[in-house]
Parts: sequence; C-alpha cells; structure tokens
Amino acid sequence: MSEGSTMKVLRYHPPGGPDKLQYAEEPIPSDLKHGEMLIRVAAVGIIWTELYWPIYQKQDGSYVTHIPGHDFSGTVEKTGPGFERSEERRVGKEC
Repeated sequence: MSEGSTMKVLRYHPPGGPDKLQYAEEPIPSDLKHGEMLIRVAAVGIIWTELYWPIYQKQDGSYVTHIPGHDFSGTVEKTGPGFERSEERRVGKEC
C-alpha cells in the first residue's frame, strides 16, 4: 500500500441488514497509534451480530457507521509504535 492512496472498504450504515452494506474507497490510515496495525485483508467473514448489535446505536438514537469483519486473515502492511519487527507478517488463518 502506498502512502496517500485509498483502500476499498465495505461500510455498514445501520439500521438494517445486509442491504445496508456499501462499498466505498477511503484514505489509507497513515498515522497509526500505539498498538495499531494496518492489515491488507485477504479474506473476511461477516456474522449477523455485526449487523444487528445495538452497540452501534448512540444514546440520541442515531447510528454509527462502521467497517464490519472482525474475523479475517491478511498481511501486516504497517505497524504503529509498540510492535517488534517479526519475519512472520501474516495474521489470521486462511482456510
């Protein structure tokens, strides 16, 4: 991933189900904070709880959009402070 470019995302715009998933292009994060990493995702699974949990609803009744997919595998592209260099740069398990 090159600095200043964009990445493809599948963003969820609640409330609703899978019909509220929309593809978009967003800037690649460049300023990673302590303990964060940028991962090029190879495979992702989205489960129903990511679309129907009430945690994405604010107290005022509005909703927070987000990028679902906490079950994934991919390659570490960049790390923020707090990580030691490792030759193994893959995360998750590809089946």
